[in-house]
This record gives sequence, C-alpha cells and structure tokens, in this order.
Amino acid sequence: MERFLTLVASGMCVRHKDALLFCIPGATGVRLPR
Repeated sequence: MERFLTLVASGMCVRHKDALLFCIPGATGVRLPR
C-alpha cells in the first residue's frame, strides 16, 4: 500500500505542478509517521 500511495503521489506531482507543495511533504508523510 505504501508503494502504491507513493506512486500516486509522485504521479500527481508530475501531472499537477501545483501539487508539488502537497506531493513533497505528502510522499515523506506517507513513509514517516506524523
């Protein structure tokens, strides 16, 4: 599941440049617990 979420997050970041703000912290947030 973690890998799938990471792929989705990275895909969103590439498609939506505006998502960069969410994709960078989101990718690390998925792996690291808050």
